[in-house]
Formats: sequence, C-alpha cells, structure tokens
Amino acid sequence: MALANQGETVLAWDRRSGRALTPAIVWQDRRSAGICQRLSGSAGRLAAITGLPLDPYFAAPKMTWLRENLTTEGVVTTTDTWLLARLGAGYVTDAATASRTLLLDLATADWSAEACGVFGIDPRNCPRSATAPGSWGRPPRSARRCRSPGWPWTSRPLCSPSGASPRARPSAPTEPGRSCWPPPGRRRSGPRPGCPPRSPGGWAGRPPTVSTGRCTRPGAAVRWLTGLGLLPGAEGLDAAGASVPDSGGAVFVPALAGLGAPHWRPDARGAFLGLGMGVTRAHLARAVIEGIAASVALLAAAVTADIGAPLGRLRADGGLTGPGCWSRRRPTCSRRRWR
Repeated sequence: MALANQGETVLAWDRRSGRALTPAIVWQDRRSAGICQRLSGSAGRLAAITGLPLDPYFAAPKMTWLRENLTTEGVVTTTDTWLLARLGAGYVTDAATASRTLLLDLATADWSAEACGVFGIDPRNCPRSATAPGSWGRPPRSARRCRSPGWPWTSRPLCSPSGASPRARPSAPTEPGRSCWPPPGRRRSGPRPGCPPRSPGGWAGRPPTVSTGRCTRPGAAVRWLTGLGLLPGAEGLDAAGASVPDSGGAVFVPALAGLGAPHWRPDARGAFLGLGMGVTRAHLARAVIEGIAASVALLAAAVTADIGAPLGRLRADGGLTGPGCWSRRRPTCSRRRWR
C-alpha cells in the first residue's frame, strides 16, 4: 500500500493516541505570510541550508503559525507522518516531503538545528527522515478490520510514502534535458531562487537533489471562470479557446493564489489586462489558457538555466491534462508531449 500525501500540509497531533489536535493547514494556505515577513532576515541563510526560498507555501512557516495561534500540545508534522503513524509505520517521514519543510539540510539529508531554531521548532521532535525504498511496516491488527470484502490488510505492507510530484517522476524521461526533473546523478551547484531543489525520495543512502518549480494553482483559474459563468464547465475550455484566433489583446496573470516559481511572490494577485470592447468570453478563456502556458514556459526556462541544458521534451501531467478537463474527445491527452 503506497501513500501519496500533500507534501506541505501540516497538523498538530498526539503521538500516544494518534488523535489530531488541530485541523490541517493545507499547502495552499497563505496565513503564515506574516511569519515569513517577520523572519525575512534569515531568508538567505535558510536558502543556503535548505535550498528553499522563505515562503508560506512550505511547511515550517505553517508549523510556527499553528504553534503560535492554535496549540502548543503534541507534535506538529506534515500529514504523511501522522498517517504513517496511524497505519503502524512509526514516527517517520519521506525524504521528499522533508526536503519541502524549510527544515532539512540538503547537504546532510538530516534536520538542520539552525533552520529549526529560526522557526522555534525542536529538531528532537522531528520525525525520522527516511531515504531508502522498501517496506515501512504493516498496519497494526486493530487497524486491519475493513468492511470491504476481499481487502486483505494483513498482506499489505506500507511503502513509498511521498508527495504526488516526486512520485510522478518515474513516468518522465530521465535523460539530461528531457524533463523538468533532472536525473538523479546531476547535483546542483547551490541554491537558486527560481526552481528550488528537493529530494525525489525513494533512494537508498544520501538522496540526490533535483530542481523543481511550481505554479501556484493556475488550474484554479479554470474553476474560477466556471464559477463566474464564463464557461459552462472545464470541459468547455478547449472549445471556447479554439473559437477565436487569439485572445483579442487580453492577458491573464494566473496568480489567484500568489506566484510560485520562479518569482516566489505570495502577495501577487491575478489580473486581466488589455481588456477592450471587443473582448468576449471566448477571448477571456483563451487568455487563461495562454496565461497557464506562459507559467509553464517560465518554469521550463528556469529549469533549463538550472541544469545547463535545453529541455528536449516536455511532458504534462496532473488534473489539467485529464480528459475531463481539456477535452472529452481526447481520452489519451493525459501526459501529452510537446516538442
């Protein structure tokens, strides 16, 4: 049984009972922006240790906010540690998730006492960061009861806990310049602000680091358009965008939840620009499509600069590539390739 978790989502919970003490603060949440601003003097040092920019997207600022505003009881971890503990794997996290907390020293693949001190977190309370693949234990007997017939819990070891992005990596090519994930053998020369490094997870010994870049929920713009009545649904995006030759001068900035890589501006907001009397609903839909494409192009350029080689192929995956989003007429559009 494999576990895919929301890598930057955190909660407080009791280690003895496993009971959650707070609601989960999800990865999109920006309420810790004030904490990042307060700790901005440590941003450079944190980037040197963890390779990450100081941004509310990552887990540590949320942990600090939770401690200061909700509870000081129990432990505060990412959701994978809580779920693994409930399922019998112990107090542990995956290296890929740990590398997105702003607390892990990429040079040692271990928790950084200095980074933990910045956020007021005791490194002794951090879960073990495991890098090797394999079984992580089995659910305890009390958790093996399941009402669904034919589900033999006793034969299901826990393995491969990780966030969705690093776990999707094996589906992409591993040759240099063939993917936004550089192959494991290519190590970065140092932290760069555009596309920060992370561990892909699932590697024995010291994990390699790879460049990652994230647009902050650009696909939510499609849901937003649908909610405003400008689209009948996500499945109508293709037809609306293709009904006009261009966006009619309209430009959309997909920053409804801030800008991620390579800008890292959580305070940014989305915008429609260049609106004129001739702009229709179809033009707005086309502008949204082009705005999302521009975000991906920025990430591709940043990764190209990072690895020092051009991207020969770009593969798309995730919710926006599903047949229910772009077109019902293209059942194989997931993981489409562009040259």
